[in-house]
Amino acid sequence: MATIIPPKAQSVIRFIDCQEALEASVQEVIANAAIAGWTPPEAMAAIIAIAETLPLALAKMKSWTQY
Repeated sequence: MATIIPPKAQSVIRFIDCQEALEASVQEVIANAAIAGWTPPEAMAAIIAIAETLPLALAKMKSWTQY
């Protein structure tokens, strides 16, 4: 898996920095999904759905602090 760089100290664009840090890993997940037989749009849609619902599930389980 791609290396995720840590946050930059005192960054004023932390949200963008985080996206850039995660991009290679997300692209790798999409590529691995395609190798497994999923289309890239299917993989991207699944990632979006997970990203939208995971915070709600973790909040309900009160396990957000595990991350």
